[in-house]
Amino acid sequence: MPNLDETGIVIGGCRHVIAQKAVHMFRGEIYGYSHCLHAEVFAPRGVQWLWQDVICQYWPWAQRKSSLFHSRATEMKPALSVMHAKAHSWHCQILWGGRW
Repeated sequence: MPNLDETGIVIGGCRHVIAQKAVHMFRGEIYGYSHCLHAEVFAPRGVQWLWQDVICQYWPWAQRKSSLFHSRATEMKPALSVMHAKAHSWHCQILWGGRW
């Protein structure tokens, strides 16, 4: 069936490299898939940190969306993963980087 094929998968894991939950992607990489894991899985479990490769772009979007749904998702602390930080500007690395 056209337009129902999966284009990928978003996996949320813990620091022990164990997958906690996964979401199938059907429309490419959009923030909604990450937000589903963030707001519906990790925030209710009391997870303290959210590490992501594009957290500098995702976090402002998530704050706007979370306020619409009165979600606890913005109580988590955002951080840019160390490996992906190398591809970001210095300004972004300092604001969001996990080593600061």
